[in-house]
Amino acid sequence: MHRTRTSHTRRSLPVLAFGCDYNPEQWPRHIWEQDVQLMRQAGINLVTIGVFSWAMIEPREGERDFTWLDEIIDLLWQAGISVDLATPIASPPPWVGSTYPQTLAVWPNGQRSTWGSRNHFSVASAKYRELCASITADLVHRYAHHPAVAMWHVGNEFGQLCYGPESAQRFREWLTKRYGGLDALNEAWGTAFWSQHYGDFSEVMPPRDTTYLINPAQDLDFKRFSSQAMLELYLEQVDIIRAADPDAIVTTNFMGFFPLVDYHSWAPHVDIVADDIYPDPEAHDAPQVTALTHELMRSLGGSAPWMIMEQAITSVNWRTHNVPKPPARTRLESLSAVARGARGICFFQWRASTAGSERFHSALLPHAGPESQVHRAVRALGAELGDLAQRYRETSLGLRSTVSRARPAPVPSAPADPASGDVNATPANSQMEQDHEPHASSIAAQRVALIFDWPSWWATGQQALPTSELDALKQLKAWHRALWLGGIRADVIAPEADLSGYDLVLVPSLHLLDEAVAGRMLDYAEAGGTLVCGPFTAVADLTNRVYHAPFPAPLRAGVGVAGQEWIPLPKHDAPLRLVTGTPADHPLPGEDYAAQVFVEKLDLDSDTTALLRYAEVDPDPYELTGRAAVTRRAHGRGSLRYVGALLNEVALGDVLEQALRESGIEPLAPSERNPHLDIVPDDLGVYLLNYGHEPAQITRAALEKHLGTPLALPAGLATVTVPPLDAQIIDYANPHTPTLP
Repeated sequence: MHRTRTSHTRRSLPVLAFGCDYNPEQWPRHIWEQDVQLMRQAGINLVTIGVFSWAMIEPREGERDFTWLDEIIDLLWQAGISVDLATPIASPPPWVGSTYPQTLAVWPNGQRSTWGSRNHFSVASAKYRELCASITADLVHRYAHHPAVAMWHVGNEFGQLCYGPESAQRFREWLTKRYGGLDALNEAWGTAFWSQHYGDFSEVMPPRDTTYLINPAQDLDFKRFSSQAMLELYLEQVDIIRAADPDAIVTTNFMGFFPLVDYHSWAPHVDIVADDIYPDPEAHDAPQVTALTHELMRSLGGSAPWMIMEQAITSVNWRTHNVPKPPARTRLESLSAVARGARGICFFQWRASTAGSERFHSALLPHAGPESQVHRAVRALGAELGDLAQRYRETSLGLRSTVSRARPAPVPSAPADPASGDVNATPANSQMEQDHEPHASSIAAQRVALIFDWPSWWATGQQALPTSELDALKQLKAWHRALWLGGIRADVIAPEADLSGYDLVLVPSLHLLDEAVAGRMLDYAEAGGTLVCGPFTAVADLTNRVYHAPFPAPLRAGVGVAGQEWIPLPKHDAPLRLVTGTPADHPLPGEDYAAQVFVEKLDLDSDTTALLRYAEVDPDPYELTGRAAVTRRAHGRGSLRYVGALLNEVALGDVLEQALRESGIEPLAPSERNPHLDIVPDDLGVYLLNYGHEPAQITRAALEKHLGTPLALPAGLATVTVPPLDAQIIDYANPHTPTLP
């Protein structure tokens, strides 16, 4: 029987969701009631179901079995747990590939994949999309108005490439729209090189395996096309959902800095930015990179509440050596997200699988059962998040993003809670549900922006560059680390974003830059902003064609440098020592500064200042001695700096710290910095997260000076101490929305 419960009001999303993926199809029905009861005890209030359920719903083409899904959704509803219902398109069952082999992805070597894993589909396949639309339409028709369904989850971790015939045809159509005709395509791709000129669009192929290097412009455009093709599939699913329920909240799960999808182009199309994040506990920089990823997700949604859709409670199963995180570490990572605007903390998965490829992936309910140390930690985290929900009732998860949307849907007010008096409409976790209209996001505006561009990342990862050490993400992490150590938060934005609200804009690596965006960057500096650009920036236009001029060509008039040559340094040579330049008004300490791996030979305009120069280089075959490595030039009411080398951490840190101070932003004093202590101010207070195995201390005076506001600490307390793998959340003494450092 089709049960829609249309007489009940749909459950709203929790203020602060605590949830997980759940795969009830892997378990007998008598386990389901146990699971739901344990979820309630743990404080779970949002559960994602159906991600990999296509074979259960449609065991044979055209057949449908929703009885098991009816039962589990009703169980969750009766327990007061909201449902994030997935469209099950991420893993087509074997009958799809067997009956319709054209739905299977083709690898770059031309071989067609097979079933037996997941993500084996081709997003370009018309038949695959038809089958996806069919099962999603039936799913939506059945559950769009079920009161438990608070959100829709389209597919899973989009990132599937295909190089087959249908992909080739769609690629040609995409290129026709982008360039208009073959002449423009040949010009953009530079096909005069190596006799690659195309005489007919039918000759154009995806960049499959070939004898040697592929055309870099072709490769770049195929990555753009593939990201767009996946987005089109996502939007087809969204349209089906919205046709049945215009007010539906729809999203999918991003994967941090994932290389195959340009999330800047996707973000306007999701109602809530959701992320899957699995930091490596063995990586020394994991806390900082986790923080950077959280800032990206917050920025993608325009500082509206976002959520972690997946993370591991302890260990994953897909690394070669899967070191588990202590649950205390997972708590810190969760609090890092909350402090940076997340209003959903979810995990993969609820109950550990006993079969299949993920049987050694950790779960909230591990193989050891509900009395295990891990599950006790889960219940403790649920209780803590329940308390934090009261703190953030004005910035609930149900608040829609304020960013402009390319495909706007009607934006409803937040759904009300089920009417009191109806036993089925009373949430078990009612303290976690919003019972008010959500306000606009109160996440305080950041004063610093980091520019990151997916196409530039793709370009710096290609072959046949001066060096493979110029990866744009690697440079972003290095520059963010300097901010993070100084307690400075930053937005992570696209090159096209509005810069006018920032005091300081950092461009660690922007290989691709056109004249229009470059002009806006120069206008930003002229209006009083501080712009800092890193090496290998503005080298090529958006087609990946290198500017036939001194670099960084489109920015040259502002930065006042004329780059002559890119110089990867011999791998076994010592780093090049740097010394301060001459300006008394912009001094740098100059201790232990070095350039390493890659440098650029720069000539300076007469009004450009060298902040750092190369000390004597011996031997000096590239004539670097005395040349500038880092420069500054006044531009209107602002300034531009150019960093023409990969700097060591101390040099980069001091260069960026100088730019911060010039912008009126004061980082923490070096004596107060701790590489294990994440300091995260938000609107209500400051989070101190100690990832180290020793107590972390910071003086009250330094912290209050850094934050620019007094803290609600006991009188006379001079030093704040955070125990190992622990956190403190300290309120501001005078509640307000501060200007964050």
